[in-house]
Amino acid sequence: HTSIFLQTMKSEALVNQSEELWDCLDERKKTYGLAVRLREGISILIYFVLNITAFTCLYVNMDIERLPSVLLVTVSAIFIADFASGLVHWCMDNMGTINAPIIGKACSILIYIVLFK
Repeated sequence: HTSIFLQTMKSEALVNQSEELWDCLDERKKTYGLAVRLREGISILIYFVLNITAFTCLYVNMDIERLPSVLLVTVSAIFIADFASGLVHWCMDNMGTINAPIIGKACSILIYIVLFK
């Protein structure tokens, strides 16, 4: 009987979590406008077009002798992009307020332009 009780409690907790998730998604739908959704859709489309273009160029111009250097450049690019993204997020977390010494006001102006223009 204890295991049935625990399973019931777990399933109720999952239901509560899923309801909270749906509530959160409903709130996000209210705050996301058509412009944001359109921008996301265009970004996804551009991503796929660029990836297809890059892989087509690699396939057409690829020599088997270049494979090690292509793999090295690919892995290096992934690490550099990850580092740059992390650096930008760290900067925005630590210096993305108006009170930041040098770039605080510039960040706030940029955020205002991105969000409200």
